[in-house]
Amino acid sequence: MEWWDHITWQELLTQPATTMTHIPDALSHAIATLRTAVCQEIESTAHTPEADRAWELLLALDLLLFGVLRDKSTAHSKRQQITDRMDLIQAGQWSSLWYQTQPEHKPDADQRPELTARSARVQSLIEAGEIGRAANAVWGMLKV
Repeated sequence: MEWWDHITWQELLTQPATTMTHIPDALSHAIATLRTAVCQEIESTAHTPEADRAWELLLALDLLLFGVLRDKSTAHSKRQQITDRMDLIQAGQWSSLWYQTQPEHKPDADQRPELTARSARVQSLIEAGEIGRAANAVWGMLKV
C-alpha cells in the first residue's frame, strides 16, 4: 500500500472517472466484499499512515474498477476487465492498475505528420546503427 504515498489527494480528486450504475450481477458480491475489506482496513488501522492509504484506495476504487474500460465490445469483456482489475487490487499491483485507468493520449491531428516524419527518421537512424542520434531524435518527440 506504500504506492499510495506517491498519489496526492488533489491528483485523486481531479481524475476523470465514472462509476457504473448497473454493476454486473456476477460481480456485485465480489465488489461489495472488496469495498467492505477496504473499509475494515480503514477501521483497523485508524490514525496511521496505513489508514490514510486505505482512505485513498476507497476514494479511488470506482476509478480503479470502472475507469476507462477500453474494450467496449461486449458486457462480457467489461466483466472480464473488471475481474482482472480486482485481481490486480488483491495482488497490490497499483502501478499497473493506475496505468490502465488513465485516458489514452492521442496526438493532435496537426501533430501527426510531424510525428510520422520523426518516427521515420528514428527508424532510419536505428537501421544505420546511429543509436545515439536515434535516441536524441526520440527525446525531441516527447513533450515535457
